[in-house]
Amino acid sequence: MYEHLLEETETRHPVARQTRIVAIDGYGGSGKSELARQLAGSLGGAAIVHTDDFARPGVRGWEWQRMQQQVLEPISRGQPGRYQRYDWDLDELAEWHEVPVGGTLIVEGVSSMRQDLGTYWDYAIWVDAPYEVRLQRGVKRDGEQMRSHWTDVWMPEEGVLRGRATRRESRRDHRWHEAPPRWCAMRGTPTDLAPCVRPRSLSHFQQRATLATRAARRAEPTGPCGRLDQ
Repeated sequence: MYEHLLEETETRHPVARQTRIVAIDGYGGSGKSELARQLAGSLGGAAIVHTDDFARPGVRGWEWQRMQQQVLEPISRGQPGRYQRYDWDLDELAEWHEVPVGGTLIVEGVSSMRQDLGTYWDYAIWVDAPYEVRLQRGVKRDGEQMRSHWTDVWMPEEGVLRGRATRRESRRDHRWHEAPPRWCAMRGTPTDLAPCVRPRSLSHFQQRATLATRAARRAEPTGPCGRLDQ
């Protein structure tokens, strides 16, 4: 039940810093972004940082070291975080974003719970959803022209790397399972959360498709929102 998840999150108090940090991980299309937005609103406007904003061409997965240096480390020292979102249309770093000290910071995205960043999380949530639901979301968000990339590249790669994802899932404090058309916790009842639809430009996905094709030729492939890492 969502209320239970919210209560659990609120009881996790940061140690030796002012900001509670929550990680939300899961496969592509599972509903991480929507859960992050819902949770942020319930917590009084918590800050959200997306791992997608740290993904860029030529980088396997996403620049987790940059997030660590620009966001997580400053926040841990009681200083505001500050980072640039990568703009896929312009193929360059774009506007700066400020991350305030205090309250709650939510980091959401594929492989956000990677082992390298585990010491920062006060609470970790793994979001799960059936294959059909994730595919439907992905096509609705990215466009019908990207269906084959979901079915032939990204989702199979997630299956190949399921072992790594399972290790990440085992580090979660809470597992959030979604059954269409509503959200539900493992032992709860549905809530009114809507499916995740995060619109982006066509050129973003065209470039991402090119990267996915290149990644498929490499020994260590990438997924739709970054590498399913450690």
